[in-house]
Amino acid sequence: MIASLHTFGRALNRNPHIHCLVLEVAYDPSTHTCKRNTFFSFEALRKYWQYEINRLMSLYFGKNFYAIKKKSYRLYNQGYYVYARYDKQASTKGKSYSKYIDGCVNYMMRHAARPPMAQSRIIHYNKKDR
Repeated sequence: MIASLHTFGRALNRNPHIHCLVLEVAYDPSTHTCKRNTFFSFEALRKYWQYEINRLMSLYFGKNFYAIKKKSYRLYNQGYYVYARYDKQASTKGKSYSKYIDGCVNYMMRHAARPPMAQSRIIHYNKKDR
């Protein structure tokens, strides 16, 4: 999987999110064979995403985050939102999950090339502090 973290959305608003590409076929060099990835648990991804975000926030904010974390697990018992496209029919017929592989890769690389923060959010820069 290739993942890229973003802290802002298209409108340069605060919108932390991750873009991921999950491979459909993996090459095993030891056996010189390819294995098709026919299952990816989006449910597990949602819950793992929620756990990791809450864990990192707890590390940063400490005890102050406990009540929010508890509420998060109560309100979002299915995990945090994950938008993922999955073509079940294609996977059962051995076809590609996405008809637009080049578009997905180009979109991902555009995001990976961007800075982690919008330039418009920089409010001060001092060359002497470098």
